[in-house]
Amino acid sequence: MFPFSFKRKLFPVRLSFAMTIKKSQGQTIPNVGVYLPKPVFSHGQLYVALSRATVTANIKVLAGTHDVNNRKKKHQYRRQMHKGKEE
Repeated sequence: MFPFSFKRKLFPVRLSFAMTIKKSQGQTIPNVGVYLPKPVFSHGQLYVALSRATVTANIKVLAGTHDVNNRKKKHQYRRQMHKGKEE
């Protein structure tokens, strides 16, 4: 009938919600997923995020990679800058 053919692909989709760690305080959530693209800046916030789940098996964490060597280089660079100011 048509000079071309159609192909249909189905993707499984689930309804999900996102909220900040601060907004999740005081709530109980059955399934928790935490996305950490950078190292966590406050251990208290990490505790709040991970303690919202009712069962530990329902916690998923996706942590990004960060360059530890780059962090050391930045720290050494800052130390050198402070040395120059003291002299």
